[in-house]
Amino acid sequence: MILLKVIIEDDNIILFLNKYITLGVDYSDSKVLENHLKKIFIKLNDYYDIKIKGYYDVAIYIDKNYGVVIELIKDEYDNYFDSVDMRIMTHNVNLLYKIDDINKYKDYKIYLYKDDFYLELNGNINDIEMGILLEHSKIIYKDLDIIKRNGHILKNML
Repeated sequence: MILLKVIIEDDNIILFLNKYITLGVDYSDSKVLENHLKKIFIKLNDYYDIKIKGYYDVAIYIDKNYGVVIELIKDEYDNYFDSVDMRIMTHNVNLLYKIDDINKYKDYKIYLYKDDFYLELNGNINDIEMGILLEHSKIIYKDLDIIKRNGHILKNML
């Protein structure tokens, strides 16, 4: 398992894992989830020289089309542990994709919110279309309800 994308901001880490990396992982089973996270931490150390230790709030955003976004937020007052301790919260979401050109995407719901366009997948998407979408967008996994509630729907072709 090689991680798809890793972003490090201060001591916080965001992991983007596509659906093939997360295939077969039951995110509702705490033991399976713990073992999966341990494997991810080993890969972070082995491939990226990122050592995970201390206390983390772990938010896991699960999307059936994309896969999983894992956000590791380190407790700033907890630098004394050599092991890892975490509080895990899972969220089943429909990710949004921030895009520049709405004309490239037919048959999808598009929101306009604060002068930005956000695409929401209405169903399954094939691997080629997903690759093109990921190449030309930014995955949005937070504040989804705010964008959907306050944004204006420009396209909704179901």
